Amino acid sequence: MRLGTGATACIYLQPPALRDLRRRHPRLQIEVRTANTKDIVRAVEENQLDLGLVTMPIRGRAFAVTPLIEDELVVIGPADDHALPAVVTPGALGTLPLVYYESGGDTRHLVEEWFGQAGVAVRPIMELGSVEATKELVAAGLGYAILPRMAVPPGMGPMMSGGPPRHG
Repeated sequence: MRLGTGATACIYLQPPALRDLRRRHPRLQIEVRTANTKDIVRAVEENQLDLGLVTMPIRGRAFAVTPLIEDELVVIGPADDHALPAVVTPGALGTLPLVYYESGGDTRHLVEEWFGQAGVAVRPIMELGSVEATKELVAAGLGYAILPRMAVPPGMGPMMSGGPPRHG
């Protein structure tokens, strides 16, 4: 089985599912590849992958699509900093130093679309491809980030929901 997924889902969703799959089918060979949604969709279309676990919506040929979860995006900030606004709006967040996902990712696209619909231009102070690196930089006091809730452990600094929508 050849599976494609984003790095966040690979870290936070897949380990228990793959462990269970391995337990039920010990001889099954499982190949996991991480990439952005558009690359995974293309690989499924080209028969390079059998299954994709991606952020919706997807564009491409006709697929059998089964939503698994809906995970909201949340805003995190340094634990000792209380600059997060009481109400999360594009205007309020646009004034803060933001650490973004790297260009081309679907979470990045959702966040940019959310700011764009409000007419807020944001220039991130950093762009990273790793949710773990992003959390470390936020914890070090270097900025704020918008991440999937599944990637944020309870008690990790101030966290506000109500940001951009997330489709699972």
